[in-house]
Amino acid sequence: MPQMPLKNLCAGICNAEQLPSHCSLRFRKTSHLRKHEDFQHTFEVGKQSFGRYITLWVNKEPSTGNRIGVVATKRTFHDAVQRNRAKRLMREAFRLLQPMLDKSKPWDIVVIARRAILEQKQQQIQKEMLLLLKKQHLIQGNANEVASNPPN
Repeated sequence: MPQMPLKNLCAGICNAEQLPSHCSLRFRKTSHLRKHEDFQHTFEVGKQSFGRYITLWVNKEPSTGNRIGVVATKRTFHDAVQRNRAKRLMREAFRLLQPMLDKSKPWDIVVIARRAILEQKQQQIQKEMLLLLKKQHLIQGNANEVASNPPN
């Protein structure tokens, strides 16, 4: 199998001189939507896209950099275990799609779980999130393939 350039393996997250094992796809505190006002602002001025398992709201003109908020409501998921699983599925799908996102312009994203998410595997949620992010024009370059192998 031919060797891939280091730049492709790192997916643009770290410098090309570093090994892919040094790439970090973690969410920092600065990349989380935390305040109620930020969520409300995204709902007021953002555009939404509906999927079978998630709903995506995107504000392309936020006051700060790129941030994401994940929502699983008590009305939809009565059990805390179900809410936490839904949020984990959405965060992991976004984490794996993060290298494909257009970082040239700031954006805020709010991802809301729908009840059907509990019957799905993470790969299905990731495919739907990729489709919704493409609809919102947040994916840069050629994003035909979904990152299916999690980093070591």
